[in-house]
Amino acid sequence: MRSTLFMTLLTIFLVQPGCAGEETPSIELALSDTDSAAVESTDARITTERGNAIIEATRIAAPSVVTITTITRVTERVYDPWSDPFFSDPFFQEFFGRRPGSSESEGPTYREREIPGMGSGFIISPDGYVLTAEHVVHSADEIEITLSDGRSYPGEVVGRDPYTDTAVVRIEGGEDLPVSILGDSDHLEVGQWAIAIGNPFGFIVKDPQPTVTVGVVSATNRTMRYQIATGEVRIYEGLIQTDAAINPGNSGGVLVNSLGEVIGINSSILSTTGGNQGIGFAIPINSAREVAQEIIRYGGVRRSYIGFYLQDVTPSISQAMGLRSTDGALVTQVDKGSPAAEAGLEPGDIILSYNAEPITGVEGFNEQFQHSAPGDDVVLVVQREGRQYRVALVIAERDEET
Repeated sequence: MRSTLFMTLLTIFLVQPGCAGEETPSIELALSDTDSAAVESTDARITTERGNAIIEATRIAAPSVVTITTITRVTERVYDPWSDPFFSDPFFQEFFGRRPGSSESEGPTYREREIPGMGSGFIISPDGYVLTAEHVVHSADEIEITLSDGRSYPGEVVGRDPYTDTAVVRIEGGEDLPVSILGDSDHLEVGQWAIAIGNPFGFIVKDPQPTVTVGVVSATNRTMRYQIATGEVRIYEGLIQTDAAINPGNSGGVLVNSLGEVIGINSSILSTTGGNQGIGFAIPINSAREVAQEIIRYGGVRRSYIGFYLQDVTPSISQAMGLRSTDGALVTQVDKGSPAAEAGLEPGDIILSYNAEPITGVEGFNEQFQHSAPGDDVVLVVQREGRQYRVALVIAERDEET
């Protein structure tokens, strides 16, 4: 009975949609002309922005990205059990003797060890200048630069700037070198494409072709506290933050926009594991370009010096001084004999503008000041006791003592 009922239901299910000789209608989800155009437009936009733009940017930028291999030689003391006072005692030397070749006046034993390193860089001129992160070539005794096409050349450090983690290396004897296109890092927008190109884990991969990772500009003007391999702690300001993966070996490589223009130098990551966690930092190319020009021209970076110390104008300071706003930067100290002192600046002055650019705080002042070189003329607008003054001074060069 159950079998007969099952067959009956199955027959009904199979023939119910239509009568014999009629085609079974199919159900389709139709899109209006407007919807179809929107889908096609979206597909085209995704293809252009996410596919072709990134591929094209990589094609433009990758050839000038190089692998930098370094050798650092260190001298270290070797533990010698024979140098232990226990064995130096004449009584025990009667039994154990002296180490062969030793003498009474022989001191500690030392040996030289070679430490390999690897990072990335990119060519910025046809005559072989390469821009990279300073910590990539820090203390390097030998440098080899390998292009993406497999050509290798010895490299020489032209100059380094630990304060901005920027260094310039020169390829010795290179010809027909591809050159990077440098962009503008002063007008980045949070959320725009950011493409990191470098050679992560080059010792393992052993391939000169750079690796590409993609993300966005997560933030700008970040401050990063960073400890390099020597244990030295550095503080870098004005960095670009990105979630494009930056891994060991990527340091010194390029961060480019969707046009293939370099907007930053991959520098460091913030991580609890030592690996990429989506928080990477790059040195803005506009800052690095100025440093590179100084290094190529002078062999190092000339530091600008005015000779005063500043702090932000807080609401309480503003109220106490009878100010109308918290704009400006408050002078708290002036060095004797400095350009600021010679120009007549005093503690308590409020810096309102720097070469006609309004100053909203210490950070705003530093942004303007970092573009000034020793010897440049600067005009400040200063407020003192409710009155405003124009103060002209000449930027000096900072020496080791200042």
